[in-house]
Amino acid sequence: MDWKEQYADKTLSLEAAAGKVAPDSTVLVGMGVGIPYALLNAVTVSGIGFTLYAASVSSPVKAYLPPYNRRIAVKNCFFGPVERASMKLRPDLFYQPMHLSDTGFDRSGAHRPDTVLIQAAPPDENGMLSQGPSPLSTDAIPAEVQLIVQINDRVPYIRGEGCMIPASRADWFTEAAEPLFTMVSSAPTELERKIAGSIVDRIEDGACIQLGIGSIGTAVGSFLKDKKHLGIHTEMFVESMAELLECGAADNSRKTLCPGKSVYGFAAGSARLYEYLAADMNAETRPFSWVNDPRVISQNDNMVSVNSALGVDLTGQVCAESIGQSQYSGTGGQADYVRGARWSRGGKSFIAMPSTRADKAGKLFSKITLTLPEGSAVTTLRSDVQYIATEYGCVDLRGEPIDVRAKKLISISHPDFRDELTAAAKKAGLML
Repeated sequence: MDWKEQYADKTLSLEAAAGKVAPDSTVLVGMGVGIPYALLNAVTVSGIGFTLYAASVSSPVKAYLPPYNRRIAVKNCFFGPVERASMKLRPDLFYQPMHLSDTGFDRSGAHRPDTVLIQAAPPDENGMLSQGPSPLSTDAIPAEVQLIVQINDRVPYIRGEGCMIPASRADWFTEAAEPLFTMVSSAPTELERKIAGSIVDRIEDGACIQLGIGSIGTAVGSFLKDKKHLGIHTEMFVESMAELLECGAADNSRKTLCPGKSVYGFAAGSARLYEYLAADMNAETRPFSWVNDPRVISQNDNMVSVNSALGVDLTGQVCAESIGQSQYSGTGGQADYVRGARWSRGGKSFIAMPSTRADKAGKLFSKITLTLPEGSAVTTLRSDVQYIATEYGCVDLRGEPIDVRAKKLISISHPDFRDELTAAAKKAGLML
């Protein structure tokens, strides 16, 4: 029986496919635009109880709503806007701390999935399935696990390694078309351009780049169009990277790992970005267990990582995922890329953020503080951190003792807080 016959025999209605998930199962889905929302919602309303492992849901899902609180347990390894909003509706939506480089491992014991749900473009002529711009790695789908695939003809056929699946591997199919989540990057503000400007002069021609999510990463990308022979090895493929390839600033010609290719874990952006990646034969997705592995990242000479933060203390500890004890995002791949860049020959890592934040009343608070707020998660260790950048400059903390770190960080804090930070640092014995 060829794959087309198998596909026809295994294709069920949405409700029938959802009914193949057994009660009390552990169900694994991918992240963002890779989640089969129609199928997941159908499983949710089917009446069974199950445990759901997910990450950064980009569209509202029924499993996060109060009617399903006691029936569906949710474990999530990266929070986005949907998770933050859902926390108000169901406080039992728990965060699972995890580096993205660990998300491709073969789960065991209580965390091992019984069923994996993915979405994919229609099979190609050889019966191969593409999961589009945000795939789940095949090593997370061992042969003994049930695989149910939602075929969505709006998913672009994007190539990759470690994420393409033969149609014969699927246990069941269902067909449900739904639009992919898209987001359009806004133009950088003057503040963000200042922060980016303090970074770009330190990025040389031929560097291999990773840009984190957010407007500062976009701003850095927009400043790199005058560079030459940039390479791309990144967790997230962002809009500005497509622009760098289109204008010729990036061509991957000097990469020491995968020369000639842009490699990435997932993409999130506009419909145009997804179309660009589907058309670019030299851009391919890879599993996070590979593309985020610091030992792999470091094989790129002159690796440059740029990521954002919520706060930094005067010793260089970086929090990029929580506001006090309240989870805001996730560990993600920041530490992976900071370490990968650190181990790279000629590599550099940057943590970039505005120097202040404002509360609802408009009162300013420094994001550089003596200590991180109580309960804050340390995303990047002070022993790993290198450059910290704000709108007031960029300082290199690598190899520096605590007193020098404190002085350097105070120098790029907002001027209104420098005297206060200096006094606090001296009182705490960080500076003389």
